Amino acid sequence: MQAARGFGNGAAEAGIDGEGRCELVDREPRIDRDRERVNEFAGARRHNDASDDHPRVRLQAVRAASFFATAEATEVALAATRKPIDYYLDYTIGETLRQLRPQWRQRIGEGGKFAGG
Repeated sequence: MQAARGFGNGAAEAGIDGEGRCELVDREPRIDRDRERVNEFAGARRHNDASDDHPRVRLQAVRAASFFATAEATEVALAATRKPIDYYLDYTIGETLRQLRPQWRQRIGEGGKFAGG
């Protein structure tokens, strides 16, 4: 990996891998902990937005959830179905559930439940 840009504090380094993608390499474990905290906050926020009255807010929450490969992201998509949905929200929920299929299938296989059921 060739270095693209360094951060002055030495905590992390950005680089470009062999396929031309940007990659962030952490040098300190506290960065991982901070990233986990941000993801937890973002997850709680998405879950609240998925229950919003406005369909566009719910659509954005569901779309954002599709980028997090966790079973909890599936809960966000399912929470959006508790209110009336339009064509665009229906499509986004379907695509999000398709993208997260490995995560929710694993949880179901382990006997887990979704959306309180």
